[in-house]
Amino acid sequence: MNEIVILVFLIAPSDDAAVRKEAKSLEGNWKIVAAEKNGMKLSEEKQPVQAIVFAQMDSSAQKKPNGSMYVTVKLDPSKSPKAIMASEANGEGKKGLRLAGVYKLDGETLKLCLADPENAPTELKSEGKPKTVLLELKRVETLPKPRSPYELAEQGNQIKARNDVKILTIAAEAYKLKNSVYPTKLEDLLKASDGGLPFIEPKKDVLNDPWGNPYQYDSTGPKNNGKQPDIWSGGPPGKKQSIGNWEEPKERDKKE
Repeated sequence: MNEIVILVFLIAPSDDAAVRKEAKSLEGNWKIVAAEKNGMKLSEEKQPVQAIVFAQMDSSAQKKPNGSMYVTVKLDPSKSPKAIMASEANGEGKKGLRLAGVYKLDGETLKLCLADPENAPTELKSEGKPKTVLLELKRVETLPKPRSPYELAEQGNQIKARNDVKILTIAAEAYKLKNSVYPTKLEDLLKASDGGLPFIEPKKDVLNDPWGNPYQYDSTGPKNNGKQPDIWSGGPPGKKQSIGNWEEPKERDKKE
């Protein structure tokens, strides 16, 4: 999650009665509950924002939520699906964030599909166009709190641990191809085989997780039904939140 956690969409005034009606229906706080980019699900820590606020342009004097960015939007409810364009003007007239796409409002659920204007989506799908994001939002009374630097760091640690586990698993598979058996311990991956290169570059702490603890290893792989070794981190200190290579594909997708 980057440091911009809330987008404030200020709806540009319009003489069109249909646009004014649409703007009124969108007003309020919307929390992101699901997101995709280029057809791939995004985990919460990889979502570009936490929430979106829709407000009338004349509401710009309201207190700005912490960690927010103001963007002016124009709506076109005459199109199908309905269209939206957003732009931000930085200081000295410089152009900032620019987005375009489509949306669908269904009761308390809002779907937004956005990309840069040159690649603006025309349907509620994130596949097929570069840098296209599909967001599902729910209307909420209270905005989520901006993430603290500690929370952001912890999310980064968890991503690194998952990536390390994947790399160690691949290295263990390469070891088996070379030696017909899995290594008995992770340290075996740091040794060169038959004069070749080691399976993992023997850098400092390469076998330690981001919290400084050794990655765990079981060559019999009970969590993986014996199909591959179990490799895992115990996760953040004080939490029962192990990060292992036995996660089901759907669970991995959620975190990715």
